[in-house]
Amino acid sequence: MTSSTGGGYDGSWDLTVTVPSLETTKTVKVKGSLHIGGLLLKISETLQTGEKEDWSDYAIWWPERNAWLLRTRSTLDQCGVQGGSVLEFIRMHQELHFYLPDLRVVKLRTNFSVSVFRVVIQVCKKLDIRYPEELSISRKLDRSELKRNQGVSAVRRAKTSTSGLEGGRKNSLSPNGSELGGGRRGSVTPAGTIDRGLKPFDAGAFSVSTHSLDGQLGGDLELGNNPGISVQEALQSILHCPKNYVEKARLNAGWLDSSRSLMEQGIRAEDAVLLRVKFYYFYDLNPKFDRVRINQIYQQMRWSLMCGEYGCTDDEMLLLAALQVQVDEEMRRRKKSLGAEDKEMEDEREDEEGDEGGVEAALDSLQDALDRSSLSRRPSDITKVPQLQDLLSYYRPKKLGLKSYKKGYFVLRDLALSVYKNESKVNQETKFHQDLTKCEVSQTTNFARKEFLIKLLISDLNETKKELIIRLDSTEKYAKWLVAFRLATKGRTMADSGYEEDVESLKSVLNLQRMSTKQTRQSSSGYDSPKFDPESCLAPRILKKMSAQEAVNRISAIHSHVTRMSVREAQMEYIRAWQQLPETGNAYFVVKFQNQKKEELLAISPDHMARLDIHTGEPLRTWTYTAVENWSVNWDTCHVHLQVNGEKLALQCYTADCKVIHEFIGAYIFLMLRSSDKGGQELDEEYFQKLTGGRD
Repeated sequence: MTSSTGGGYDGSWDLTVTVPSLETTKTVKVKGSLHIGGLLLKISETLQTGEKEDWSDYAIWWPERNAWLLRTRSTLDQCGVQGGSVLEFIRMHQELHFYLPDLRVVKLRTNFSVSVFRVVIQVCKKLDIRYPEELSISRKLDRSELKRNQGVSAVRRAKTSTSGLEGGRKNSLSPNGSELGGGRRGSVTPAGTIDRGLKPFDAGAFSVSTHSLDGQLGGDLELGNNPGISVQEALQSILHCPKNYVEKARLNAGWLDSSRSLMEQGIRAEDAVLLRVKFYYFYDLNPKFDRVRINQIYQQMRWSLMCGEYGCTDDEMLLLAALQVQVDEEMRRRKKSLGAEDKEMEDEREDEEGDEGGVEAALDSLQDALDRSSLSRRPSDITKVPQLQDLLSYYRPKKLGLKSYKKGYFVLRDLALSVYKNESKVNQETKFHQDLTKCEVSQTTNFARKEFLIKLLISDLNETKKELIIRLDSTEKYAKWLVAFRLATKGRTMADSGYEEDVESLKSVLNLQRMSTKQTRQSSSGYDSPKFDPESCLAPRILKKMSAQEAVNRISAIHSHVTRMSVREAQMEYIRAWQQLPETGNAYFVVKFQNQKKEELLAISPDHMARLDIHTGEPLRTWTYTAVENWSVNWDTCHVHLQVNGEKLALQCYTADCKVIHEFIGAYIFLMLRSSDKGGQELDEEYFQKLTGGRD
């Protein structure tokens, strides 16, 4: 018996449930006290199709609330489900297309009910990629979306321009390791976030092969090799070529929230998304274990330069092009000399190159870890602070002033730089003293003039900018001082265990880069120049500056010095050279700081944040993560609050959701806190979610 309102006199009422897979709609008699588990049982009993069906992969999706109902012990009343609600009974695992960093497409059965972070872990496991916390998923934005902002709308901007800059949920962060806010899975979209209705792109619109993954098949799909996609196809159909810093910032609007599910963010079955390296803070890159991972990082770096996402000089591009040619040549050689059955054996042989066996390689890796660990515990690291000192040339630019270098005795100790008149004046009267944590460092090299310049940009609280340009006369000095300056601006000293390794890496890159200045090819004995198209390895803007033959000659001059490198060695050298570029790894956002009238650029890099000029990209202020005392996010007004060295900052992002900025900062802090001991390192998913989730 029912009442006039359609509900039963016993308190029951009709609930409408649609089942898209069966193209049917059912009505289930329920009470508000019925728990979700009981509703699942009622629905499965209602769906009698003759044959016994397995409904274990089905769950309840609530389209109106854009949320999964996964807590089986919660009642309908607790969830807010009422008589007029319409629920869906759908599969949790469905097919999804992933564009990998090398631009090939794989089709994977994916769980749409778990967080994006968990999806990335599952995908990386199938692709044989270690450390999935360095990757994430992004929508593929339309080209038209690079022309407009995806963050706070103009209407919302007007409503919140005079309010909301105080308060917000606080997430404290201090050097002693205090935690940030907690995360909550499956929460409803907070007010003020960006529109989740952006349409993913059609996977069938591109002539790229699609593969299906039904296990850990990364090796079977040759994900450690080049898929052979042409530059023209990639630039026209898949990649975006930003024209300025604002368009670079708009590229970050596509990142999905790692704490929420795919369904909650508008992704549906058979859609296509981008799996990309999001955080350029790489942990334990090992050619023996990371064949697929290294290749995917290399491919993403390569395409980021080809489409102009990151800039570089002509000499730097030529060096990277030569390494790419070596990678391509080695891959072609392998394909030509090996049959399909022998490729797997060749991969194993390459992984064990230089080792007598797998056990010995593991022992060597363990010994390296122990050496690094013991190095950090040496008593000399405590009693003797490492320092650099030398007589160098420098000048401080002034308006209407002439460029005149002076001599000074430079001493870099701890995180401070002191300049004296000469060596005898050390620890007496200083000509110049600067805390390097308040500086931004950049560099310029000119091998033709044998000139190596390091530029320190100094900003104070009044945002007045001063420059100090230091000239060095050799690559040896240049590498030592540049790496030391970079570490100091990040709050780290030369006692850091990676200092010597970074110096040697930079010297290796400089030695190869020096070859790119030679206009004519100087072949080594027996060198046979490979045939290659310069358009496949040089960005279009570089090709406009030189003829195709000149490009071939200059690339070949460098390539003659790297012909003995294996595929993985050349890719690792490419990654090291890419990391030396000034802008690489930066994630840009157009923001407006509190009490500022104009929009500016916020750059978030693996080791610091920077406030940049929106037109030139020139740094105005920098902050290291170690200097961040606490921070908070007001989700209703989309304001991010920071307290750095006692200074309070508030900003609003116009090109992406404030959650994207929140996640970048939290993730880089998480990656920096990973142990340097590579033995037994495990992913702490709960802690990652606490740092990046930002919800109570």
